[in-house]
Amino acid sequence: MTRMDEKRRRANLRRRNTAFAIFSIALMLMSTVVFSAGTKADEPPQPTPNYTVDGVPQSLDTENVRQIPIETPVPTDTPEMAVILADGLRVGALDTAGEAQYVLDSLLAYFTAQDETMENVAFAQEVQVVSLPKAGRISSPEELYLKLRDDIVAAAQGDKTPPIGITATRVETVTERIDYDTVYFDDDSMAEGAVNVHTNGVRGKRRATYVCTYINGMVAEREMLSETVLKEPVSRVSRRGTAQIAAQPGADGTVPVFMMPVDGRISSYYGERRGRMHYGLDVPMPEGTELAAALGGEVTFAGERGNYGLLVEIDHGNGFVTRYGHNSKNLVKVGQKVSKGQTIALVGNTGNSACPHVHFEIRLHGAAVDPFPYFHR
Repeated sequence: MTRMDEKRRRANLRRRNTAFAIFSIALMLMSTVVFSAGTKADEPPQPTPNYTVDGVPQSLDTENVRQIPIETPVPTDTPEMAVILADGLRVGALDTAGEAQYVLDSLLAYFTAQDETMENVAFAQEVQVVSLPKAGRISSPEELYLKLRDDIVAAAQGDKTPPIGITATRVETVTERIDYDTVYFDDDSMAEGAVNVHTNGVRGKRRATYVCTYINGMVAEREMLSETVLKEPVSRVSRRGTAQIAAQPGADGTVPVFMMPVDGRISSYYGERRGRMHYGLDVPMPEGTELAAALGGEVTFAGERGNYGLLVEIDHGNGFVTRYGHNSKNLVKVGQKVSKGQTIALVGNTGNSACPHVHFEIRLHGAAVDPFPYFHR
């Protein structure tokens, strides 16, 4: 092979290598374009604006809001300004309608991007952009956008109410309890107005799917789409007294008027309760609440006694004795004289007790009687 032939062979080889390199680069560029086109469909959906400009409904200009922070459009020298109204109230003013659209579209795009599980992102008010003669302060797009955005974020934290709000929806599935109802049956052995639980109710459980509507990040409405009951609730059964029971007189033939030892709601009355006799009234109260003597008398017991826990017992004469159980602290001593309404103990949770409360009994000649008729006559 001559030297000239060797030069030609090497030149041809360089041309083939160059062509192959150009072809490879072209393939890479084509692959990039195809991949970009293929993934575009996977981008989250854009919000649909619900505002008008001079009465004309608008569509979101996604290209207009891709660059954050906002690049200020060049204002035009016109005698009019673009005013953003939310439910008829002025939110802000800008030089042009284009700037107003830019701010509104940017708000919708920002809050759509914050949570991809949210759908139907829109303004919570009727938002309009109207042209008015220039008057008052005109904001820049950056200033108004940042102010409105920060106000909406602060509203989600409960700090303030923004002039313009964002609404969105989300489908949520939760497991939740089903409350039980209460079934009553009359009991003529109990005083009228008294109610005792016969059997406890049991809450059920269900899996429910809701469409939740959020306004500024807070749930404003829930609409159930479907539910599956996982466990049926069981009704509570309660006994309701119907008897007109008269208060029994004491040894001298008189009937004293007692006061409630605490001012609260009676949770359990005198009578049968869950198959067992309950000899007094239960009144739930916060631990440490002051407990008053229901009537004047002399303290005959102040200490711990079995299921009562810390107990105070007062003899009122004529055969009447009162008991105050489950105390956290007794404030009186045996032999001490007390007057009606005087503080004798603090509410507690001692003894056989499920929560802080006072167990109050009235006994006549040693036998428990229904306290209810002795309060009002």
